[in-house]
Amino acid sequence: MNVWIAILLVGAGSYALRALPLFSARCRSLSAETTATLERAGFASLAALAAGAARHQTIGVSGSAAVATGAALAVGAMFALRGRPMHFVALGGVGTHVAASALLTLS
Repeated sequence: MNVWIAILLVGAGSYALRALPLFSARCRSLSAETTATLERAGFASLAALAAGAARHQTIGVSGSAAVATGAALAVGAMFALRGRPMHFVALGGVGTHVAASALLTLS
């Protein structure tokens, strides 16, 4: 019984933390700087995740995996710097990684 109470409390707390910004944003308008920062937050979080994964993946790994990861990061960064939507950045990076891994494995 205590486990279910804990699960419900954690779920309610998680929902409240996610809903709070939505309700508070309606009360006041955001500045242009805050809006611009929030628009770039998705790219920043994706870049941090990709860099962390690349660092973790390439430690002690053969050269082909490091090359595939570097190529994927380069293509993703190119799409991001050109202002492409998030799904282009992700799909471009993943597609490049798959293609480079397959080519390097075959050779």
